[in-house]
Amino acid sequence: MTAKILKQSYLIESELPIIMSATSATAGMHHSVDYLRGACFLGIVAAQLYTSLSSKDAFLVFHSGKVRFLNALPTRKVDKNIFEVSYPVPMSLHTYKGEQYTLQNNYIDSNKVFDTSSSKYDKQRQPVQLRGFNITTTGFRFIPQQHYQLRTAIDNTTNIAAKSQLFGYEANDKNQYYYFSIEADADVDVNLWNKILECIPRTAHIGRSSSSAEYGKINITSLKKEEAEQTFLQIAESNEISEDNQLTLWLVSDMQLLKHGQPTLIPEPELLGLPSGTVWLSDKSFLRSSRFSARNNYRRHYDKERQVISRGSVLRYSLPNGYSDTEYKDIVRHCHAGLGLQRECGFGQVLVDPVILQDIKSNLSPLTSTSPVTQVNDTSDTKRPENSILIAYLENERIKRELGDKPNKKATAIFNELCIKVSQARNYQGLVKGMPLQPLPPKRTQFGKLRELANIYRNDATGLLAFLCDIDVKSSADNDNKMIDKARLNKNRTGMLVVVTEDENTNRQSNANYSNAGWELKYAPSYHACLGSFLSKKLYDVYKEINNEVKDNGIKDTFIINNYFSQVVAELAILGLSRTWEEYCLGIKTMQSTKAIDKEYAYDS
Repeated sequence: MTAKILKQSYLIESELPIIMSATSATAGMHHSVDYLRGACFLGIVAAQLYTSLSSKDAFLVFHSGKVRFLNALPTRKVDKNIFEVSYPVPMSLHTYKGEQYTLQNNYIDSNKVFDTSSSKYDKQRQPVQLRGFNITTTGFRFIPQQHYQLRTAIDNTTNIAAKSQLFGYEANDKNQYYYFSIEADADVDVNLWNKILECIPRTAHIGRSSSSAEYGKINITSLKKEEAEQTFLQIAESNEISEDNQLTLWLVSDMQLLKHGQPTLIPEPELLGLPSGTVWLSDKSFLRSSRFSARNNYRRHYDKERQVISRGSVLRYSLPNGYSDTEYKDIVRHCHAGLGLQRECGFGQVLVDPVILQDIKSNLSPLTSTSPVTQVNDTSDTKRPENSILIAYLENERIKRELGDKPNKKATAIFNELCIKVSQARNYQGLVKGMPLQPLPPKRTQFGKLRELANIYRNDATGLLAFLCDIDVKSSADNDNKMIDKARLNKNRTGMLVVVTEDENTNRQSNANYSNAGWELKYAPSYHACLGSFLSKKLYDVYKEINNEVKDNGIKDTFIINNYFSQVVAELAILGLSRTWEEYCLGIKTMQSTKAIDKEYAYDS
């Protein structure tokens, strides 16, 4: 029987935002993963220990896979001393398209979620895979907070923003928690194991731009074994083999496999070290793949491309008949040691036969009364005489039917008014047909960015509004139907559409949107009579309008708000990418307005 592995767990709290780039690409929209890679912690230990070890010990610790620095998973703080570790949502879980699958407390409704490979479902309806969030042991839908920030390089000769040097970072917000573990096989020398643990600092800097004073600082707290088991709630696994001899592996990190020296994305049993006679059940498995090239800072070059099966994948196998529980436990220990390559960096980590995937309806629910977090999360006894889940769902469906093509009509109306403002700008500058505006109006790249942001923030209307217009919307909980309590314009001026003065354009510390974006184009002498201020006001009016409509109908769910607002922005971006916008900007087309320039759009910030 295989001996137990060595393990030490830690609680990580981010003191500053952390940039954990999803890819090494330097062009296009930057994205950050919501977890902390095990390779970061391997690098921290290697920087202190590698040169002091013998070649044999260095290979064992940092290359053999016998010592594993696992990914730090996002963790939800439930109570003062209770945390829930979150995992990438299993790809086997589906819901029906257009159906709301979460309760009002953000728990997943087990009656709306199913596995298309093992559950009976209505095949006349379209199933949609659950994506884009993490799940906890109690079925809580957990999304770690992230933000996006634009930066620019500075021209040393002029001390202002350099042209074509605008870039942005998506980062995980500060003051978030992560659960991190280091594991080692039982045959690793205890003295060597203690040396590794001594190299884990109390504070560290990880991720991209961590050498600056703005990103990457974390605090690391060591956990005792009992403390980790009692304080951190984790997904339970089965203790015995199933009646049909089926083995389920849920990948909580990426997995890299090789076959005859070549990368492969087919998880054949022999590549995972499973017993002879095991059969991969491809019709009951769900997986996606990705590829990337990791940068090796020591060699100052990229390693060869890695093709991996993505975290969240669910792999199912049929074990040979006649397997005993003892042999099954040996398989579980083998899988817990990691599968495939790059295990030292946290790759190949799996949960074996997780209970939550065996019976979705029984396990995707808040904890029972024996749990220490019952008082916080258990809402099973809450009475809903007039606002049940069914009523809320039907109301949401009714509102969506009433909206219909309203987002498209609203975006078209805003676009037409934007075209009026461009025509007024041409008149204000006294330009003839075909003569370009100065400064240039927003180009295709600006509208392309609008469309990309609408997709990123399609489930976060408030975040999208803040990123575009720098409007801080605060909601009050005094009354459930009171959606907006206060709205104002921040003086930080970090919104994409926010326009600053000429003096501020030369000040890097203002953290402002620099010139040449086009939104600073004026259509009247007033300082606030510019396209950015106009569009900011219009988008904020749309946000208030949909909030009021949902409030008047008594619906508390934010599904309508988020999707409606992002659809308006996306439709507006599509119109801005059309040739029509270019024709108005050049004066080929003109749109006359009988109204004078509205002073209501010139508001102070």
